[in-house]
Amino acid sequence: MELFVNYRMDLQSKEFDPALLQAVYRTGEAIPVDSFKVYAMLFGRFPSTIALDKMNVPQAITWVKEQYGADLRADWQFRKVKKKNSRTEVSDCIMVLSEDILIYFISNWRIIRILYNGHAESEAFRLEEEFRTQFTLKEKLGEIRLYLIQSEFDGLKTHPYRLKPQTLDLDLNYNDDLLTTHHKIIQTIRDDESAGVVLLYGKPGTGKTTYIRHLISQTKRPVTYLPSDLAHNLGNPSMMRIWSELPNSICIIEDAELVLSDRSKNPGSPVASLLNLTDGFLAQCFHILFICTFNVPLSEIDPALTRKGRLLAGYEFKELKKKKAQALSDHLGFNTRIENDMTLVDIFHQKTESFNGVKGRKEIGFKTAEN
Repeated sequence: MELFVNYRMDLQSKEFDPALLQAVYRTGEAIPVDSFKVYAMLFGRFPSTIALDKMNVPQAITWVKEQYGADLRADWQFRKVKKKNSRTEVSDCIMVLSEDILIYFISNWRIIRILYNGHAESEAFRLEEEFRTQFTLKEKLGEIRLYLIQSEFDGLKTHPYRLKPQTLDLDLNYNDDLLTTHHKIIQTIRDDESAGVVLLYGKPGTGKTTYIRHLISQTKRPVTYLPSDLAHNLGNPSMMRIWSELPNSICIIEDAELVLSDRSKNPGSPVASLLNLTDGFLAQCFHILFICTFNVPLSEIDPALTRKGRLLAGYEFKELKKKKAQALSDHLGFNTRIENDMTLVDIFHQKTESFNGVKGRKEIGFKTAEN
């Protein structure tokens, strides 16, 4: 990342000198500039802030330049060099307006932050309305925008990532009994205000993650991903801020055995916070739908989660039945005869070398046609 000096400045003693750049630049961070520090250094006060997501940032930058023109007090652009053609493109941009308003445009994340003081509150709110009305990007069904929840020095934050849609033939890849549960889950995730828990469990390699990726492409609701090692934060203020910024969202927690474990056996389990979010006052505030996966039997999960009204759907992923496993193997072009029920991972990787250097493994339930 490189700072291109491209600005008009009438803040005489506040030139963006190397010392100032060092103070606000966060090496290695996804969002490299601490805009709060910039504001404090320029105006000597800590700002209020408005954060806008899903923004068409390039168009918003052009609009601000057209609207404010010569009234811009500063215009800094952070550019990066594209590897393909060695051309530079704007990554981040900071603009300072005439009424103690700083706008931080983050192109990669499609985020706009408006920082302001009390005197400029009405102008900040007007800008927020203009940005939301004119530059909000419309999500399309099939597009997957995943917000990864991460722990940072000042609390939990979300970072958006875009996943490619994945087409999946459920009838070919899963046992027949999945379809009834699948239709129920689809109805649930397309109801923007549904709150509760969907439990997907079964042994590793049976296709839980692949199914979830297909599932979230069927909804326009925001999707967050909470790593299981951060799930103890479910009830803390940082998490409440995330839910308030992303209401009506779907939260995915994989490998959630410890998160969902019976409180009588694991007093440290965050189940109580999860219950409040799915069937309490917080459920009515945020409308969060949790999709949790785990590899242990359902009997090891806190029984409160399986009560009616909380558990919206549940399904146990098992090995693909022998007949279906044979059909999938044939579809994939393998010349094998399936002898037993098999997991998806074993069917798809029949010719992948194992750690002992042997291709395929007869013990997992198939034989080559020559045998």
